[in-house]
Amino acid sequence: MNFIKLTVKVVLVIIISFIMDGCKKDDNLVYGTMTDQEGNVYKTIIIGAQTWMAENLRTTTYRNGEPIIKVIYSKSYWQQDGGYLDSENIPIFGRLYTWGVISNSNNISPTGWHVPTDKEWTSLITFLGGEEVAGKKMKEKGTAHWEDPMTVPGGDPTAIGTNESGFNAVPAGAYDPEGTPQVKGTYSFFWSSTESESSFAWGRSLVFYESQCFRFEDPKDFAFSLRLVKD
Repeated sequence: MNFIKLTVKVVLVIIISFIMDGCKKDDNLVYGTMTDQEGNVYKTIIIGAQTWMAENLRTTTYRNGEPIIKVIYSKSYWQQDGGYLDSENIPIFGRLYTWGVISNSNNISPTGWHVPTDKEWTSLITFLGGEEVAGKKMKEKGTAHWEDPMTVPGGDPTAIGTNESGFNAVPAGAYDPEGTPQVKGTYSFFWSSTESESSFAWGRSLVFYESQCFRFEDPKDFAFSLRLVKD
């Protein structure tokens, strides 16, 4: 009987130790949750004064329940209503969207959330120490989904993501204006809601072999990832 009690105690100690180790592996980040209009649940993270999604958006409907167009590539989709394309692994990489979904009056964001402006992206990057170092702090930790920077000549091992911000960016890549998938596993691209001109908009990008977070402007008919920020 005493042996059985001792065994139970040992097992409980092992279980508790395992749970504690699991918590440490998340670098003590505290995540919340949000739910979109389809019922998809996402992790969220507070970074500075902002609350961000910690996963890429994957909804196929707008706030009012109207379906988002699934793109069979044509310029009309970004010139008018916008649309989405599937990534190869939606639970991990989410979906990718042309910029038109952001300006669509049906609203792609659930109540209480919105697509970040260029200025809101800048606030995030500034809080994380500026463009030169923010990227590695935003990238998912390790190389489970990101290509190892040492695979390129002169690669910098310090460019590997740390995810110390909790933003947890994954390399979903992009779709070009012809509907061809590009740079999956090596780049993240995120739209802002801010236009730079009639057919271009601002966004941010991360790359596997750099620690930076880059500001870009690209044509609205590219399909990129979306993150939302809380109102």
